[in-house]
Amino acid sequence: MLTAETEKASVGVFSLIVANLQMLPQLWIGALGSWGLGWLDTPMPALVWVTAGSLFAAIVFWGLKSTTLRKGLALAAAASALVVVPLYILVREGLVVGTGVQPRYIYPLLIVLAGVALFGVRGPTLGLSRLQIFIVAAGLTIANSLALHTNMRRYITGLDGAGLNLNRDAEWWWNTSLSPMTIWAAGSLAFAAALATLIWITWNSRVNASVTAPRVDS
Repeated sequence: MLTAETEKASVGVFSLIVANLQMLPQLWIGALGSWGLGWLDTPMPALVWVTAGSLFAAIVFWGLKSTTLRKGLALAAAASALVVVPLYILVREGLVVGTGVQPRYIYPLLIVLAGVALFGVRGPTLGLSRLQIFIVAAGLTIANSLALHTNMRRYITGLDGAGLNLNRDAEWWWNTSLSPMTIWAAGSLAFAAALATLIWITWNSRVNASVTAPRVDS
């Protein structure tokens, strides 16, 4: 029997679902940097999450060029999980996006979505050109370096500090000859070197594969 209380409750749940569905993308892009780190007290510059989000979307979209029925079903399941999992928790607890569920909780689901999207794309370079690979690598390198700088700034001077030089007015740092700028430069260069090494290995694999591929006489 439908009573005034049950009708009111159903309307409340429906409104909560609609409200959260409209705001769920905040969680997705938040996992790529638009939400703060740690206790959400270290906001990232827009260049970090815009770059990361754009590259993630581009790679997933690129992976759709090779889609089978099984892959399509797996993609649908992964995409549905990104909606259903956080939505269920939020509605069950009577919360809206921004409270309770943090982007890092669904970050593994984003990795699953990207992995499924790229499944079946042949070649170690995923069919990307040199220019495309360079853009991806450059974007990730810049985003990583800027994110590392911002996070270090938070714990060295606090976010009230400004400027590129992390050594200036350092309040919290070890008594060592290694300065904050040295550590930041080393971390940024190490990430760039790791990407460059990965690209070099995959590109050589692509070249070797094309050289050793059997020729088909017409």
